[in-house]
Amino acid sequence: MRLKCERQEGIAMVEMAIVLPVLLLILFAIIEFGIAFAKFQVVTNASSAAARAAALFRSPCSVQAMETAARSATDQFAGRLGLTADQLDPDLVGDCDSETIQITVSVDQPFPIIGALGSTTKQLTLQQTSTEFNLNALTNNAAGRNDDDLALFAHVVAFVAPEY
Repeated sequence: MRLKCERQEGIAMVEMAIVLPVLLLILFAIIEFGIAFAKFQVVTNASSAAARAAALFRSPCSVQAMETAARSATDQFAGRLGLTADQLDPDLVGDCDSETIQITVSVDQPFPIIGALGSTTKQLTLQQTSTEFNLNALTNNAAGRNDDDLALFAHVVAFVAPEY
């Protein structure tokens, strides 16, 4: 003999109680990943701007001037991450005679992790390295280049230099 259950009024609420935590977990994971990705983009842009600023032609050239230009370029990005300028410090590899300038920007950011037993916060290191051609080295080595290279270099300097 089979028992018939005619009443199903509470089934939707039970199903929602089972499915809702999983859906909320997925929703918050997407939001947190989006926030982490946005912060990584800010670090990428800071690294690129710092490398660009350090690689610009300056006379006389000094590593200290390159580091100062890179640091001032990253300062505008520090506020977007809620940091001070000292926490977003670029690391310069290269000097006035190297053909490329390499800047590495890294920062530790708290990253909340929501798990089955509650939430916790882990440190996430965001790091990006950017490389730019060093305009100082190109002018120092211009004696060995042909006229086409020098014309292209003059065009690049005329295009880039007025921005800074």
